Amino acid sequence: MSRKKLPPQFSRIKGSSMLLFKPTGDDIKEAYERSEKLQIQPNSFTNGVGRMPGFIGEVAFEQLYPEAQYVGEGCFTHDYELGRRTIDVKSLKCTSTPRSDYKAAVNCKLDKKLKANTYFFTRVHSSLSHAWVLGWSPASRIISNGKFNKKGETDPDNGFTYKAHCWNFPISLLLRANSLK
Repeated sequence: MSRKKLPPQFSRIKGSSMLLFKPTGDDIKEAYERSEKLQIQPNSFTNGVGRMPGFIGEVAFEQLYPEAQYVGEGCFTHDYELGRRTIDVKSLKCTSTPRSDYKAAVNCKLDKKLKANTYFFTRVHSSLSHAWVLGWSPASRIISNGKFNKKGETDPDNGFTYKAHCWNFPISLLLRANSLK
């Protein structure tokens, strides 16, 4: 499979399928402006602190896929549309390079249904100076290869207690970030 040519803010990480994204000042400004428009959501367990990393992840996605249409301002099930794909960008704040044994997560209700048909994952450094673009997965693959965890359960692998119902999926099973068609 041929890989999409990377925009200038991206670089490949040797020995990894992840990409490194270094946002420009304009990228940070765009993320901040989106963050300011968004009210703190009632289901936010960070009281809005996660907004900037989330929007940096969205900006990274847009830089990689400029042909995608942003619908995030008025849609609550996904952030982008690309052809028949509805894409939800999921970003977490972190302080170190993600390892392949880490997990990507998609919060959902107890009914286990995912609302978008494609999920794109990033980890954003707490300084906002860079982000790791981890990859993507169709929702069906997350459900068939992931694990559903209920709010309050503890992950036996790392001791993390889940703050919401969610699907967890190993980062190592994500598809290469620049392979989405």
